Amino acid sequence: MCGAQVGLEEHGSVLLEWSREGPMLAGVMAGILSNEGLSLSELVHASYPRYYQIKDAKVLPDGKRPQAVLDRLKKEIPHDYARRLTDMDGVRVDYEDGWFLVRASGTEPKVRVFSEGRRIKGRGSCNKIAMQGLDKST
Repeated sequence: MCGAQVGLEEHGSVLLEWSREGPMLAGVMAGILSNEGLSLSELVHASYPRYYQIKDAKVLPDGKRPQAVLDRLKKEIPHDYARRLTDMDGVRVDYEDGWFLVRASGTEPKVRVFSEGRRIKGRGSCNKIAMQGLDKST
Protein backbone atom coordinates (compact mmCIF):
# COMPACT_ATOMS: atom_id res chain seq x y z
CA MET A 1 0.00 0.00 0.00
CA CYS A 2 2.71 2.54 0.91
CA GLY A 3 5.71 0.68 -0.51
CA ALA A 4 7.27 -0.15 2.88
CA GLN A 5 9.22 -3.38 3.12
CA VAL A 6 8.75 -3.77 6.88
CA GLY A 7 5.76 -2.92 9.07
CA LEU A 8 5.69 -2.75 12.86
CA GLU A 9 2.52 -2.90 14.93
CA GLU A 10 2.21 -1.43 18.42
CA HIS A 11 1.23 -4.83 19.85
CA GLY A 12 4.50 -6.35 18.65
CA SER A 13 3.76 -7.81 15.23
CA VAL A 14 6.39 -7.45 12.55
CA LEU A 15 5.40 -7.84 8.92
CA LEU A 16 7.65 -8.19 5.91
CA GLU A 17 6.09 -7.59 2.54
CA TRP A 18 6.53 -11.29 1.79
CA SER A 19 6.08 -12.99 5.22
CA ARG A 20 4.34 -12.82 8.60
CA GLU A 21 5.84 -16.02 9.96
CA GLY A 22 7.67 -15.69 13.28
CA PRO A 23 10.47 -18.20 12.55
CA MET A 24 11.11 -16.58 9.15
CA LEU A 25 11.29 -13.12 10.73
CA ALA A 26 13.62 -14.38 13.46
CA GLY A 27 15.93 -15.82 10.82
CA VAL A 28 15.95 -12.61 8.80
CA MET A 29 16.69 -10.56 11.93
CA ALA A 30 19.48 -12.92 13.01
CA GLY A 31 21.04 -12.58 9.55
CA ILE A 32 20.87 -8.77 9.69
CA LEU A 33 22.42 -8.64 13.16
CA SER A 34 25.16 -11.08 12.14
CA ASN A 35 26.01 -9.09 9.00
CA GLU A 36 26.06 -5.78 10.87
CA GLY A 37 27.95 -7.10 13.91
CA LEU A 38 25.60 -5.21 16.23
CA SER A 39 23.08 -6.06 18.93
CA LEU A 40 19.44 -5.24 18.16
CA SER A 41 19.43 -2.16 20.40
CA GLU A 42 22.69 -0.91 18.85
CA LEU A 43 21.25 -1.36 15.36
CA VAL A 44 18.04 0.48 16.24
CA HIS A 45 19.86 3.40 17.92
CA ALA A 46 22.33 3.67 15.04
CA SER A 47 19.65 3.55 12.35
CA TYR A 48 16.70 5.54 13.65
CA PRO A 49 16.14 8.80 15.51
CA ARG A 50 14.75 8.58 19.04
CA TYR A 51 11.15 9.68 19.60
CA TYR A 52 9.26 10.25 22.83
CA GLN A 53 5.59 9.34 23.15
CA ILE A 54 2.59 10.11 25.34
CA LYS A 55 -0.64 8.12 25.24
CA ASP A 56 -3.63 9.91 26.72
CA ALA A 57 -7.42 9.77 26.53
CA LYS A 58 -10.50 11.87 27.22
CA VAL A 59 -13.80 10.33 28.28
CA LEU A 60 -16.71 11.83 26.34
CA PRO A 61 -19.82 13.17 28.07
CA ASP A 62 -22.93 11.01 27.77
CA GLY A 63 -24.49 11.29 24.34
CA LYS A 64 -21.52 13.07 22.77
CA ARG A 65 -20.69 11.54 19.39
CA PRO A 66 -16.95 10.99 18.82
CA GLN A 67 -17.12 12.22 15.22
CA ALA A 68 -18.73 15.50 16.34
CA VAL A 69 -15.87 15.99 18.81
CA LEU A 70 -13.27 15.30 16.10
CA ASP A 71 -14.98 17.70 13.69
CA ARG A 72 -14.99 20.44 16.33
CA LEU A 73 -11.39 19.68 17.29
CA LYS A 74 -10.25 20.51 13.74
CA LYS A 75 -11.62 24.02 14.28
CA GLU A 76 -10.34 24.48 17.83
CA ILE A 77 -6.66 23.63 17.45
CA PRO A 78 -4.32 26.48 16.53
CA HIS A 79 -3.31 26.22 12.88
CA ASP A 80 -0.73 29.00 12.88
CA TYR A 81 2.29 26.75 13.14
CA ALA A 82 0.82 23.39 12.13
CA ARG A 83 2.64 21.92 9.16
CA ARG A 84 -0.14 19.52 8.13
CA LEU A 85 -3.58 18.38 9.31
CA THR A 86 -5.07 15.11 8.10
CA ASP A 87 -8.36 13.49 9.09
CA MET A 88 -8.17 10.08 7.46
CA ASP A 89 -8.18 8.14 10.78
CA GLY A 90 -9.13 10.69 13.43
CA VAL A 91 -7.39 14.06 13.52
CA ARG A 92 -3.62 14.11 13.07
CA VAL A 93 -1.66 17.35 13.22
CA ASP A 94 2.03 17.53 12.36
CA TYR A 95 4.26 20.24 13.79
CA GLU A 96 7.95 21.00 13.36
CA ASP A 97 8.83 19.29 16.67
CA GLY A 98 6.27 16.45 16.77
CA TRP A 99 2.70 15.42 16.05
CA PHE A 100 -0.51 14.24 17.67
CA LEU A 101 -3.34 11.95 16.60
CA VAL A 102 -6.77 11.98 18.23
CA ARG A 103 -9.06 9.13 17.30
CA ALA A 104 -12.26 7.60 18.59
CA SER A 105 -12.03 4.48 20.70
CA GLY A 106 -13.79 1.55 19.11
CA THR A 107 -14.73 0.03 22.47
CA GLU A 108 -15.31 2.88 24.94
CA PRO A 109 -16.99 6.32 24.95
CA LYS A 110 -13.69 8.17 24.71
CA VAL A 111 -11.15 9.51 22.31
CA ARG A 112 -7.53 8.44 22.48
CA VAL A 113 -4.64 10.85 22.06
CA PHE A 114 -1.23 9.79 20.79
CA SER A 115 1.51 12.43 20.86
CA GLU A 116 5.10 12.05 19.74
CA GLY A 117 8.12 14.30 19.48
CA ARG A 118 11.83 14.10 18.84
CA ARG A 119 12.33 15.75 22.22
CA ILE A 120 10.46 15.24 25.47
CA LYS A 121 9.36 18.88 25.38
CA GLY A 122 8.03 18.50 21.82
CA ARG A 123 5.79 15.58 22.66
CA GLY A 124 4.50 17.41 25.74
CA SER A 125 3.67 20.51 23.69
CA CYS A 126 1.78 18.43 21.11
CA ASN A 127 -0.16 16.58 23.81
CA LYS A 128 -1.07 19.87 25.52
CA ILE A 129 -2.41 21.34 22.27
CA ALA A 130 -4.51 18.21 21.64
CA MET A 131 -5.92 18.06 25.17
CA GLN A 132 -6.74 21.79 25.24
CA GLY A 133 -8.49 21.43 21.88
CA LEU A 134 -10.48 18.50 23.24
CA ASP A 135 -11.48 20.48 26.34
CA LYS A 136 -12.99 23.12 24.03
CA SER A 137 -14.59 20.46 21.80
CA THR A 138 -16.50 18.43 24.41
